[in-house]
Formats: sequence, structure tokens, C-alpha cells
Amino acid sequence: MFEDIEAKKYVFMFPYSKYYADWKPTLLRFLRASRSAKTKKSPIRSLALQLAILQTLFKIEQVIENQTKEQKMAKKDGNVIYNQRLRHILKDIADGLAWRLLGFNRPLMRLLSQNKAPGHIKTSTSKEDDIATRFVSGGHVLIHDITNILRIGDLTLIDPSGYPNVLEIKKSGKQILDAQEYKRRVFKGGDLSSQAQRIVEVDEAIKNGLVNLGTSKANLSLFDISIDSYLSDIEEVLNICNQQGYSERFIDKILFVRAYRLDSEPKPFPLKQTGHLHWFWSHDCFILDDGEVFRNRIPYSAYPFSDEMVLQLLSGEIVLESYLNIVALKKKLQKYGWKIKNNRSIEQISEQFEILKRHTYRGTKLFPVDIDNSIFTLWKDGFNLAVPVEMTFLITADFLKPEVLIDTAEKLFSLTEPTRTNGAYGIGFSNEKRIWV
Repeated sequence: MFEDIEAKKYVFMFPYSKYYADWKPTLLRFLRASRSAKTKKSPIRSLALQLAILQTLFKIEQVIENQTKEQKMAKKDGNVIYNQRLRHILKDIADGLAWRLLGFNRPLMRLLSQNKAPGHIKTSTSKEDDIATRFVSGGHVLIHDITNILRIGDLTLIDPSGYPNVLEIKKSGKQILDAQEYKRRVFKGGDLSSQAQRIVEVDEAIKNGLVNLGTSKANLSLFDISIDSYLSDIEEVLNICNQQGYSERFIDKILFVRAYRLDSEPKPFPLKQTGHLHWFWSHDCFILDDGEVFRNRIPYSAYPFSDEMVLQLLSGEIVLESYLNIVALKKKLQKYGWKIKNNRSIEQISEQFEILKRHTYRGTKLFPVDIDNSIFTLWKDGFNLAVPVEMTFLITADFLKPEVLIDTAEKLFSLTEPTRTNGAYGIGFSNEKRIWV
């Protein structure tokens, strides 16, 4: 991700630095607390953890600001990069908590993350902590600024039924505004800011199960289908990597994964690129200051691995790469009776990847409208399904088995076949929460 060799050097050095070693006990403590069943059950515990992360992030950001402004350090300076890495790890831990408390609801998380990255935390002027404390008796409260992904409003209140109510805090806490208040203002002829409009749009989308796609709409659906994963295979690969410094494995002839420690001897890439697409690798260890992450993927802090292994992935001590065999995936789909149309070559997909990445995974609009991000079309009995990039991302980034694509296609076929109507869907899986921690 970074062309600057000097900056990249410090990213690689970070997980082996004394600075990280000094912070590691604190990071592990936060990570364990965030993954605890007690934290998930207790709004007070989850808020206490978030407030602790908030205070820690504020201190780190003060250090970064002092380094870049007062001490005139360049952004590629190792001291600055180390603190940026710490900030990202803390935010990933908070992301895991948000996914957990919101039930690993992919369409909902997409809605709440469709905005630019938040600015630096300013606890001296913001009152999110005070307001969150005031509302915690009614259920879980999520503080948005400590996450990478919650970008609409300032707080989310989760009522006992699980409904998320997004709040915007204005005038240092003197005004607490939600979608209902903004709707009243519109009814009275008032104008809304872009942030207020987004809060209203999210509320309407949640209530109606529809999201705007330009002039059309997409259905937001949680499919009740069986979900299986390759996570046990991934864990074995990581365990071997810890013992030997490097590990690789072909899984079901569809997915190739490899893991390596940055302090070990690099190995040559063993695959011919024909039929394989380099689609995902451990981005976390290369994210610094741009605030953008792949918000459609499950964060490492929710993986069902040991806390120590999760922190290895978050810190970049272990880099995890995955490669999808597109040819093998198509053959598997064909075995289930699906025909493949409108194929795009590996080269065509690769050429589009940077654009797709910005708009589909890292942009402010995660429900793309003007970009054709399909890699091929499935056809059966007159039914056509354009398979978008993100559906393969379920395999390469979240390590779900490809049956999730097959069962999703069958589900969409059954939904649209009776009426023969066209439609777009934002899809999640109601059974997915059992996979993650």
C-alpha cells in the first residue's frame, strides 16, 4: 500500500519493537475484555471498556499531534508510524465490539459505515462519553469515534430488542438529535445537514428493509442459510507459521492461503497466476493514517482464535494472504447446475481492482451504483445473478466456504422466481454470528 520504503520499513519493524512490547499487555487486556461474554451481556461493562479505549486513543492522538506539529516529525517517521499502528489496533478492537453487539449484521454495518473517516478525538470538547453514560441504563451504547467503521452520527443506542438508534451530539452535548427529531424538522420545513440526512436514511433503511441505489432500491436481507468456514484451516496455518516462520495450504482446490512472520526468511510465491487471483492479504499491518479500512470484512478482533494469535494479525507480526482460484470456483458452481455467463478474465478483474476497492470496500458509498463490480453472471432457468466482487470476498477475506455463494444464489432464485421480478439485495446471514467471537 505504501510506496515510501522508509515508512514501510517502520511498519515492518513495529511488531518487533520495544515500543509495541511495552504496549502489548494493555492491548491484550482490551482485546480480552472486548471478546468476553460478560462484556457482551453487560451494557455497563461494554461502555466501561469503550471509555478506556477512548481515553487511550485520545492520549495516542495527542502524542501524534505533538510529534507532527510541535516536534515537526514527518508522517513517515518511525515514532509517528508506531503510534498510528497502535491507534489502528485499538480501533480494530472497538470494531469487533461493534460487530458483536450489532449481531454481525452485514447490511446494517454497511449502512453505518457509509461516510468518510472520522477526525481525531477531542475529548475536551466532545461530550460523547457523558451522553453515553447517561443512556447506558437503556441498553448497549456504541461510541463511534473509537471505531474504524461506525461513521454515521456519534453514538448508537441499542435497545433491548436490538434496534440501533443513531444519535448526533451537537453544541458540546447540549443537543442530542436522532432520526425522529430530524424528521420533525423536515416536516416543519427545515433543512438538514448531510450528516443528518444520512442518519434519517439509515433509520428509514433499517425500518423498511430498503436502501436507495440511485433511482432504484435494494432489499436488505438476512438469509437463514447454513454458514461454514475455513477458519479451522486458517488457524492451523497460523500455528505452523508460529513454529516455522512460514506456512501455506491449498484448501478444497479453491483457496490458497499462506502466512509468514516478517522476521523470517521470505519464501518465493509458489503459484502460477493462471486461474488464481491475488485478492486479499493482511491489510491491517499496512494501514496508517488515511483512516480507510475494508469495512465489509469481519475484523480480526472477532476471529475465533486465541487472543495472542489475533494480536499477531492485528500488529502485523504475521501476514496472512489468500488467493482465490476463480476457475475452480466456477467449476464448483457449475456442478450445482449453474451456468456461467459474461465471464471477465483475471486480467480484467485485476485492472478494475483498485477502482472497485475504493468504491466497494473503502469508499464513502458501499452500495455501488455506477460501477459494474460483477465478475461473472450465474444463470439458471431464465434467472440471472450478477456475482459481485464482494461475494468472492466472503471467501478470501472472511474465509467462508464457497457454499455460501451457492446457497445465496438458490435463495435469491427462490425469492424472485414466483414473480419473475428483478431486484438488488444487500445480503447478510442470520447464522453467521455463531462463527465469530
